[in-house]
This record gives sequence, C-alpha cells and structure tokens, in this order.
Amino acid sequence: MKTFKSLMGAAVATVALMATPAFAADPGNGQNPDPQKPTHPEKPAKPALPDDIKKLIEQFRADHQAKVQEFKKLAHQMSEATAAEREQLREQMRQLLADQKQEREKLREQIRERLQELAKNLPSRKDLIDAAKEKAKGQHGKGD
Repeated sequence: MKTFKSLMGAAVATVALMATPAFAADPGNGQNPDPQKPTHPEKPAKPALPDDIKKLIEQFRADHQAKVQEFKKLAHQMSEATAAEREQLREQMRQLLADQKQEREKLREQIRERLQELAKNLPSRKDLIDAAKEKAKGQHGKGD
C-alpha cells in the first residue's frame, strides 16, 4: 500500500510538473501568446450623449432621489400612523408613484424626440456613399 501511495504521489508530481509550462505559456491577461490565433477585438466605446440629453437625465435623477426620500419618509410615518392616517399616507404614496411614472414617460418622450431630431440632421447613408465614391474617383483618376 505504501508503494502504491508513493507511486501515485510521484505520478501527481510528474503531471503537475508537466502541466506547469502549459500554464506558464498562457499569461491569462488577455494577451495572445500564439500569433496564429486571432484575438478578440475590443468593444467600441459608446458614443457620447449630447449635453442637453445629459442635463435631462441628471435632472431626472435628482428629482427621482428627492421622490425616493419623500417615499421613505411616508413609509416611516406609516409605521407610526393610525388606520385612518395610513389610508391617507397610502393615497399620498400612490400619487407619488403616479407622478414618478408620468415624469419617466415625459423624459422618455423628450429624449426620443431629441434623438429623432439628431437623426434627421445627420446626412443620409446614400449621401455619404456618393461622397466617398466621388472622393475615390478623384484620388484614383479612374472612371466608373
């Protein structure tokens, strides 16, 4: 039995030593040690939002935080209120949630309209393609 254990220990040690160079070759930090294998491209950066949309979002977040604090205050008052007061507080909470929903819908609509305006102001793809073709014609000196 001792011989079997020592043989198993030696086998495990041998496998560990043999596997070490394989693990050492993989830096594990996203670098590709094998130049034949392609690497994954990096994700493109998200385009920056226009300043007016950023302001809308920031304003909404500030308003939202104020409403959340108000909601927490009402919830705390609920624990100390009588049955009649609780019903009044529930109604205030319902109204607060309805107001928040309206504000979210209004903000979404404002952002949607602004993005549509921006999209209308961009040149069409056909215009860009035609301009690139004209530029290519001028550079190469070749016709159609």
